[in-house]
Amino acid sequence: RPTITWNPIPGAVTYTIQVNNRTDQIGRVIFETGVAGTSYTPSVDLVLANYDVWVIGFNAVGESSQWSANGFSFAVTPPPVAIVPLGRLDDATPTFGWQPLPGANTYNLTVRNASGQVVINQTGVTGTSFTATTELPLGKYTYQVQATNLPVNAAGGAAVNSALSQTYSFMVAKAPTIILPQTTAFGVHPEISWQKPLGAGNSDIYIRQVGGEEQFLVVNNVPGTSYIPTERVFGIGTYVVWVRSHVDGASSSLPLAERTTFWSTPVTFRVATPPTNLAPSGRVSDGYRPTLTWDGVAGAVSYEIWVDNESAPVQQAIRLTNLNSLSYTHSSDLPIGRYVFWVRARNAFGTFSDWSFGSRFEIATPPVLAGPPASTFNTRPVFSWNSQAATLNGVLTGAATYDFVMYRVNPTSGRYEFHRSAMGLTAATFTTPVDLPAGRYRTWVRGTVPARAGVPATVTNWSTPLDFVVNGPTVVTPIPNTTDTTPTITWQAVGAASGYEIYIALASSPSEPVVRVDNIGLTTFTVQDPLARGEYRVWVRAISAINGIRSGWSSPVTMRIVDGDSEATAEEFMLARMPVSVPEQMLAPDLFSMQSTVGMLTPAVFDEVVVATERHAVEEIPPVRVDVDNLLDGDEISELVQPETSSETDSVLAEWDQQIWWDHSSKTSEETSSENEAHSAGVLGALFAMAPRSMRKRRKPETGK
Repeated sequence: RPTITWNPIPGAVTYTIQVNNRTDQIGRVIFETGVAGTSYTPSVDLVLANYDVWVIGFNAVGESSQWSANGFSFAVTPPPVAIVPLGRLDDATPTFGWQPLPGANTYNLTVRNASGQVVINQTGVTGTSFTATTELPLGKYTYQVQATNLPVNAAGGAAVNSALSQTYSFMVAKAPTIILPQTTAFGVHPEISWQKPLGAGNSDIYIRQVGGEEQFLVVNNVPGTSYIPTERVFGIGTYVVWVRSHVDGASSSLPLAERTTFWSTPVTFRVATPPTNLAPSGRVSDGYRPTLTWDGVAGAVSYEIWVDNESAPVQQAIRLTNLNSLSYTHSSDLPIGRYVFWVRARNAFGTFSDWSFGSRFEIATPPVLAGPPASTFNTRPVFSWNSQAATLNGVLTGAATYDFVMYRVNPTSGRYEFHRSAMGLTAATFTTPVDLPAGRYRTWVRGTVPARAGVPATVTNWSTPLDFVVNGPTVVTPIPNTTDTTPTITWQAVGAASGYEIYIALASSPSEPVVRVDNIGLTTFTVQDPLARGEYRVWVRAISAINGIRSGWSSPVTMRIVDGDSEATAEEFMLARMPVSVPEQMLAPDLFSMQSTVGMLTPAVFDEVVVATERHAVEEIPPVRVDVDNLLDGDEISELVQPETSSETDSVLAEWDQQIWWDHSSKTSEETSSENEAHSAGVLGALFAMAPRSMRKRRKPETGK
């Protein structure tokens, strides 16, 4: 609103003023009559433009002067008023905006950095805003705006520029953008990475633990764009991280707000490191309550486990929370079958880790086989084992069938050979359907959980073998040296036995019993009359409750009655030495042959070699079996339908078979006089000649012995 003034005209009492907009070719934008005085101020704003003005005077009677001369003009050039940007900006491509200036057709924008260098010079902007097309580096900036009115035609003259706006300032303080961690992180030192804005130097990191420490970790002046915070261990939980950058090259004397960016948008992340190294994994065959273990997680105060049975199937067969240890053993037996379990951790604020990777394991513990005692007269023994069928959370699972196998020692080779099997049994018992020949047997059983879609069957290991002898001798418990002159002797029970006979003789005269008691109803016997100090041999044989016949005599067991101050030897048990004289009735029958109650009277014994005898026409001597207990190891058989004799057993038997059969003489035989040894050797040679071929042993070809 410019004030227009003119010189007074003599006699004029009023004036008329006319103003035309030359730039826009608009006439009489002002036409005011009766103006008293020699000046005029428009009552409305004039737009940006060049103007032409005329004035004419009038006297009191209305007579006018001439219009003023052409050529008087003026320009209206008000400055634009900017709106944005102002202050600190979290934007490197700011938008510049200003109020529209009346009459302006275009605008010019000039932006300078802190050094005064023009970084944006945008002319001819037709609107009232402009957005930077390239990022501005961090730092302080100033800017100005100028408006322009372009003439509508040539008559309008030159374009009219407004005055420059005032100088405005702002600062680009764009925050970094956090890239890592993502929503969920694993590991106790999660990596933090970010994208720096243009013109950024080092950066600061601030981390808060939700529900925990407000300033969990603060790290300043971090170079680069990533950082692994090894200063703290990040336990499971929720964290919030911010990053800000410093203006590269900014003086440290500047206020912090003028040399750093905004803090980044916070990123909330969860450290969900799951437990690792879960066990067991694979096959478990040593029980029904495997201990589940895992490695601990930093920050965890408790753990939760989840166990599925895949064979049944049963989900959440076990689901437990608030476990305060790194292991768990179930309080009851789990059925055999296939399982998978997971673990997750929980911190003090209720935040959980992710579930661990599942660990699959298979409970393949074999049944426990029971059957006849070590020796039995029963030729159709009954076998049983613990049922492995079970109910889990109301679902029937566990073993559906069982496989049973039986091996027998071949009397000729001395090796176990397959005898019979029963596969797919649905009950946990098996009765031998036919009479078993006399001999030594070994049996096994295993259970099977059937397969289902996607889940293989579970076949347990073979059970611990059950050994027994049909029509075999009694096994006497070893007797330690004792000062008791009325010692107690025990032995293993024989199946289907009605009683037992015991035979005790001095080692020096085994054919002359000092104690011989028949029909003992127990498996223990206490000598009634005190025995003198010395070395004795003890034999026991069983009496069949089925037909009254008697088993062979047991292997002899040494019993020493010593003085109270006698020093016990390291080798407490020793088999009998050869007596000076041998009853002439001794012959060699087949192993495990049954003797009648009127047969054998005295056990036939030689140095650790037991020679079985056969019935004599006049008088019988109890035979003592060749003891192969230590020669047939109870190794577990491989998982075959019909277990094969182990190579280890074959090897042991092969070596045993190559030994001279009297090569097992006890060390006590060294005490025998040379005369007695010579005599014994002669008798042994005679006995060997009479022994059946099955009892003779081959010489070692490599030694000739």
